[in-house]
Amino acid sequence: MNLTVFGATGRTGRPLVDRALEAGYRVTAVVRDRSSLPAIHPSLTAVELSTFTPNEIRAVVARSDAVLSALGSNTLRDARARVTANLTRAITAAMAAEGVARFLTITSGVIAPQPHDQLWWHKRILGPALTTILSPVYAEHRAMEKICAASGMEWTIFRPARLTSGQLTRSYRTAADIGLRGGTSISRADLVRAMLGAITDPLTIGRAISIAY
Repeated sequence: MNLTVFGATGRTGRPLVDRALEAGYRVTAVVRDRSSLPAIHPSLTAVELSTFTPNEIRAVVARSDAVLSALGSNTLRDARARVTANLTRAITAAMAAEGVARFLTITSGVIAPQPHDQLWWHKRILGPALTTILSPVYAEHRAMEKICAASGMEWTIFRPARLTSGQLTRSYRTAADIGLRGGTSISRADLVRAMLGAITDPLTIGRAISIAY
């Protein structure tokens, strides 16, 4: 299976590429600077894009079985400008033009609807504090989710809790289209494992998956 990964050199994108290669996928890693992806692997192709024009993106995704995005705005200014949302729109449009359907991306557990039994401090303190401080980020995440829903793709959105650099545990909780009770963190290693597992899982298509410990 051929995967294309956008945001391949980021803190989530890099382990996503590594894990995919370990699992036997052929990976096209989309990067802004080829030197930032030093790994050499017979199943890895690095493609350097600087402008992300529609034709460039179409050429990259054309032979993909699935496209995964680990893109995220690096600053509040980028989030306000909807940089990642605009790239998501461009990627899904290119996929549609090339007949590639499967798309997986990442937003945030903060924007998931809260379960009725959510812990009071999570509902009354943590959630409101985060949405106030990082409101441009979560506004962009909501925009990304709307773009996915309108794209016609076979999309899956992952809504992780706070991402950490912890080890792979294989012991995490997920919930479709709703938040998790008390979920506050998840390692990138476990998020990546869940994303790769979802590629061929039809039950995740058209769903937003919350993930946390």
